[in-house]
Amino acid sequence: MYVTRRLENDGARYFGPYTEVGAMRQALEVVKRLYTVRSCRYNLPDEAPARACLDYHIGRCRAPCVGLQSREEYRAIFHEARYNIALCRTRLAQAKTGAERAELLKQAELDITRTYQLYPKMGGPEWFEKYDALLKAIRKFRNQPNPKGLRDA
Repeated sequence: MYVTRRLENDGARYFGPYTEVGAMRQALEVVKRLYTVRSCRYNLPDEAPARACLDYHIGRCRAPCVGLQSREEYRAIFHEARYNIALCRTRLAQAKTGAERAELLKQAELDITRTYQLYPKMGGPEWFEKYDALLKAIRKFRNQPNPKGLRDA
């Protein structure tokens, strides 16, 4: 995860735009500290450094780029972070009204459906069920009759 001012059509998930850069950077730091997702921009496994970076040595990354963290371990952290971002948007939306609530729910739904498009296995059955249940809840909050999940779409 890193800050960028340029959108590219590369399948990545972009968050923003943010009008308050300081708050955005603080939120990014919280996510990095909680989930130890890598901040480097290497296109793994094609590009990889020869050794672990400073983030690894200070405990902010587990160095999947040099094989010190397995793909499965990284994938679990990745899905936990993505799921919790959608969950936080949903909970925040419940405290809002009107257009702000609608936009937060729309973004939470997009978080889940985009994750499903990019990673159809969704990190395994356990994560699939969590994403599916959250998507149904979001669609229910959006007043959709008989809300469908990932399996039904």
